[in-house]
Amino acid sequence: MSKKIIKTTDLQISNIIQTAKPNATQKKINNLWKKIQKQKRKNEQQQIELNNYLTLYQEVIYPVKQKTVLPELVNLIERLMQLFERKSLYEWHRDVMVSWISRLQEEVADIDEGKANEIEIKMMDLLKKVTMYRLTKEEQQDVEQDLQKGMEEILLELFGEEMESPKDNWSFEDIAEMMQEKQQQFFENMQDEFHEDGSSTKVNIIPNNNSDFEQWIQKIYRRTARILHPDKQNDDNKKEVLQDIMSQLNHAKDNQDVATLIELYMTHVNNSNLDIEGEFDSKQLVASLSLQLNQLQNDYDEFLYEFPLSEYAISRLKTISKRPKEKQVWLEELAEEAKNYKQLRQEMTSLKKLKPMLKERYEQQKIVYLNNFFID
Repeated sequence: MSKKIIKTTDLQISNIIQTAKPNATQKKINNLWKKIQKQKRKNEQQQIELNNYLTLYQEVIYPVKQKTVLPELVNLIERLMQLFERKSLYEWHRDVMVSWISRLQEEVADIDEGKANEIEIKMMDLLKKVTMYRLTKEEQQDVEQDLQKGMEEILLELFGEEMESPKDNWSFEDIAEMMQEKQQQFFENMQDEFHEDGSSTKVNIIPNNNSDFEQWIQKIYRRTARILHPDKQNDDNKKEVLQDIMSQLNHAKDNQDVATLIELYMTHVNNSNLDIEGEFDSKQLVASLSLQLNQLQNDYDEFLYEFPLSEYAISRLKTISKRPKEKQVWLEELAEEAKNYKQLRQEMTSLKKLKPMLKERYEQQKIVYLNNFFID
């Protein structure tokens, strides 16, 4: 889902302190002002570009992944799980299979996180069954308690709240039923956390202690609101314009956007030099603008961090936006990926066919481990 972008007013004021010979503090205010305007434009451009990439992904790439890749991927995982319980497997066989299934599960999560969660729970159930084969009754009870605790931790991580898993002879089916009950609520909460305006949790930029500076900000807001109130206009077109600007003003107030409050005030109320002398200690304005600049910089980083596409996907979508022919290349790669998953599953007809595959993966893992060991 694309995130709603609330665009700030067009930034046309280069300095807010326009004296002939500004002092050091006034110069700092003007410098911070320019940096804030630049960062705002950078943030808005980032959100527009990323949302365009997300739209392209949802319309072109994701449907192919969901329809073509996901079924073959899940079928391969299910086949591995069927063979996982075979008693003739050695411990290292199962270790390799757990690693393999885990990697495939990550691929599933990129397409359908709910399905990936189901696979994780089912794998826990399989591990439980396999572990119990070799244990005494007392040892089984200890393992049962450990797995019970692990399951509750997984549920806590998935849903953000404590949930007791079934106490007696719990299984994948029990957990899957619980997940279905919580799944919708979970994703609704995740969407709520992804703020509509693309911003992260705000710091307190305007002091909340009834200071002179806070009163000055409130006065600027009230003066601007009186001038811009749509009810003062009879012309419908002009009223609509004022409603848009009032939305910007209220959004700035709600988000402690000091720079936009000042900019709107100077644009629509008083476009001369901003009068701060005698109103408050101008260092408070420096502090608030500095905090706002830091917040904008954090918003830029966090928007990218929270964005529902990987850096790899964003990079490829960026390439496609410049060279549309690359879209077909990606789609062909997805078709080949699905074909390979299907072929691998068809070859996995028995343990006799599986074990050489596990041996090959085991040797590859050793090479990777040794390379990392010597590099470190």
